[in-house]
Amino acid sequence: MVIQQFIPDSTHRLCDCYLGNNVSRNVKDPLFEYGFVDFMYNYYTNEEFDRKWAALLEKFDLTENK
Repeated sequence: MVIQQFIPDSTHRLCDCYLGNNVSRNVKDPLFEYGFVDFMYNYYTNEEFDRKWAALLEKFDLTENK
């Protein structure tokens, strides 16, 4: 990326607006969308995140999705 030429220590991240719009546009289940947004705006330890993410995928039968 060009930005890395000028700010080599920068990290590329996606903004919450982009993620929220992308989820709204592509996810057809409002309950999954609500669960996903919960991850965007709440703080979880690594262990909590992994446990809750696995539960969300299991709840919506998405464990085989990549």
